[in-house]
Amino acid sequence: MDPRNWKGWGNRSIDDMFLLLPKVTFLDEEQYAEVVAEREAKLASLATNQQN
Repeated sequence: MDPRNWKGWGNRSIDDMFLLLPKVTFLDEEQYAEVVAEREAKLASLATNQQN
């Protein structure tokens, strides 16, 4: 939630939603696979640490 994008009533308009566009990251298949592998490795590491 971004405090600069707060609305006190009603639905968000399309103009408000365009504020999120710069926060989108586009990845090709190789980059996506790399990010997934990093996250899986991190989860496996956390699971191993919790078992010890």
